[in-house]
Amino acid sequence: MAHKYQKADEFIVFNEGDPVLTPITYYLPKPPPEKEIDGYGEDPKKQMWKPPQMPIRLLKLQKSSETLQDIYNKLKKNSKEYAPEIAWIKLQWERRLNGYWFFVNGKATYMDGWHYFYCGFWHLDSGLPQYRYRDYLFFHFARFCFLDTKLPDGTDLGRRLCYGFNYPKHRREGATYKAESILYEIVSRTFNVHGGIQSMDGPSAKKAYLEKCRDPWKKLPFFFKPNFTGTTAQVSGMNFDAPTVNIGGKGGVANVETGLQSKITFADSANRGWYDGDKLIFYHDDETGKTKEEDVYARHMVVKKALSQANGRIIHGLTIKTSTVGEMTNQGGKNFYNLCRASMYKERNANGETVTGLYNLFIPSYVCLDGFIDIFGNAIVDDPVQEDYWRIPMLTYDATGKVIGAKRYLENVKAAYLDEDSVDARKNFDEEVRLAPMSFDECFISSGSGSGLPIHKIMMQIKKLQFMTDEEIGVQQGNFRWRGKVKDGTVEFVKNKDGRFRTSLLLPADESNRKYSVSIWDTTKMVKTYKPKDGNRFTASADPYSFLKTNETRKSYGGGNVFFNRDTSIDDDDTPLEDWQTYRNVCTYLFRPHDPDDYAEDMLMMCVYYGAMMFPEINVPLIWSHFRKRGYLGYLKYGRKPDGKQNLTPGFYTRGPVQQDIFYAHEKYLSDHWFREKHIEILQQAKTIKGVDELTDFDLFVAVGGSYLGSKDVVMDRTNPDKKKTVSMNDFFSRKNIR
Repeated sequence: MAHKYQKADEFIVFNEGDPVLTPITYYLPKPPPEKEIDGYGEDPKKQMWKPPQMPIRLLKLQKSSETLQDIYNKLKKNSKEYAPEIAWIKLQWERRLNGYWFFVNGKATYMDGWHYFYCGFWHLDSGLPQYRYRDYLFFHFARFCFLDTKLPDGTDLGRRLCYGFNYPKHRREGATYKAESILYEIVSRTFNVHGGIQSMDGPSAKKAYLEKCRDPWKKLPFFFKPNFTGTTAQVSGMNFDAPTVNIGGKGGVANVETGLQSKITFADSANRGWYDGDKLIFYHDDETGKTKEEDVYARHMVVKKALSQANGRIIHGLTIKTSTVGEMTNQGGKNFYNLCRASMYKERNANGETVTGLYNLFIPSYVCLDGFIDIFGNAIVDDPVQEDYWRIPMLTYDATGKVIGAKRYLENVKAAYLDEDSVDARKNFDEEVRLAPMSFDECFISSGSGSGLPIHKIMMQIKKLQFMTDEEIGVQQGNFRWRGKVKDGTVEFVKNKDGRFRTSLLLPADESNRKYSVSIWDTTKMVKTYKPKDGNRFTASADPYSFLKTNETRKSYGGGNVFFNRDTSIDDDDTPLEDWQTYRNVCTYLFRPHDPDDYAEDMLMMCVYYGAMMFPEINVPLIWSHFRKRGYLGYLKYGRKPDGKQNLTPGFYTRGPVQQDIFYAHEKYLSDHWFREKHIEILQQAKTIKGVDELTDFDLFVAVGGSYLGSKDVVMDRTNPDKKKTVSMNDFFSRKNIR
């Protein structure tokens, strides 16, 4: 019976879905005809990775021979007799160099040559590696970095632009073995090259070499072993040069006049100068994020010169930096963070390279977490359904008896720490997040994340929201627009799954668009302007600073936020905090229209709809200018000086003490109200930002902080009968949407 197979993937998207990293698309080779792909004709359920089996006659030949030269002499002398075995050896070399096509559960799959060499021949302490989708991504990304000549927009500069990549990852996922296998694969077939290994200290580098490079090398078949100097102990490194003896129990290596003259070494210290002046084809930087003896950022900038020539014009080497990440302040994580931060794929200099010449790869810890891998090597990320049980070797149940996937399992591990509000629990939670990160920024999480924010509370609310739908949370996505395209008329909200706004509060018709016309003084004259009828109810803010950057090397956006000021007629002092309905964020915006005026008009419509006063960031006065031009000066809010006098300009500048004020405002709000925050996008930015130096890269964080600053003196008291009454907001709040 003929089987119907799936089409091969045309490309891979690395870092897909990560909130910080830019997705990178890598195109795969076109597949050969189906009949030429390994596994063709089999039942898809039986199509999986099968390691190459060395022919019995070659095993016997290797065991009975004293030297490599002896083996090759016998093969040459009896070439006809050993024709099938010689053909098999050539096939292994062809796959090592050019990759391998095989079927996996009915899908044609391309395995990179480095991956084939690793899975087929590179023995771990537990035996040969199994095929894993996680490794599939790793090796393809390594090849991408080794070959990449293109800018993010696709422009081909015709020369290598990448030295390698940073790989922060979860513990015990085999990254060191993988990097060492690539190191050996390149060095062991290239004439007169040098591969180096460095770690957080000398003993760690030696350990990585001995256990992850030398020991697997010992178990390689003869045809993947070049001549080397010394014995098979190879304690101090490998020299692939003059012939030596003892490759196992039977004797020596072949006598030849010239070897590869290549070598693999390791550094006795973490010092940046260890490989200074050398020419490296490969540099494995292991446990980069735990290096305390040296600044790994500075060390990399030295090693770059060893991996290139002509001041970086010609990149000939490759580096892979593998590490779990230690505590940011005392275990080297901060330096590794700086290295990764300067390696963002879209942030390029005038020569087309990132600042470091590196890229970042992140694979969430739930991808091929041990115990959550099916029989084909694919990840069981989400909770599996019953029809998938057949391909899962061992099901994992939670305490209720539900079958769960890796993501929920990891969340359950963290939940115990989140539920226990103690110093030790918070420290344990932070460490658990770092050691099993689900997003790139979580690799560098620290107590307060270096920002003073209550990270454990932020993460607790993210944990709650990330498994809920927008409908369950009470958030809607869409756009504000002028009804009937009549400007200055009525603003309405239109739901759209790709909309620019996310709102957790839509107003009744008679509570939105409440504005009136008034004359106010504008610099030198009186002008007519619109003003909200109850401008104390909501405070808005906008951050156009990064949005207006002309540097297009990073995705920059316009940020916006609306904050619902506390209304004591709804939430008086006797109302428990968990029952408050006001004093919360109700609308966010993080988008980049092509025209800055479109962004400013979006902010204006947002303010008109809510009747919100706008307290904008004015390092770039886009919002101020647009509101003036459109006749909405009455919607701009002015802060006050320490003496109580009103500022001459609306909003705030993100400079000096105001930068720290923004963090303090976030910290104060989140410390007490984190469990009422419904906008996960706000929490994610607060989770990620490390300090004031990054404010220009966190547009929504600034806008939210601005709305806090603009509302700090506003508390609506509608219980005094002498004051003007307004309609109670209780009528359009539902308890479901605010708890």
